[in-house]
Amino acid sequence: MKTIKSSYEYVIIGSGFGGSFPAYELAKAGKEVCIVERGVWVTRDDTCWDEYALHLQKKPL
Repeated sequence: MKTIKSSYEYVIIGSGFGGSFPAYELAKAGKEVCIVERGVWVTRDDTCWDEYALHLQKKPL
């Protein structure tokens, strides 16, 4: 079992567009990064990549 650290150099709130890129760049630079996400996991299916279906079904990206 992997142990979770109790401290990090950077904590990023949210793994969306605004959080994932800075987290990636910081980790790539060797920084200790923790991403905190509260949202639910969005499953991906064929309609997730179809703009028309997303608009009609009002599915989250």
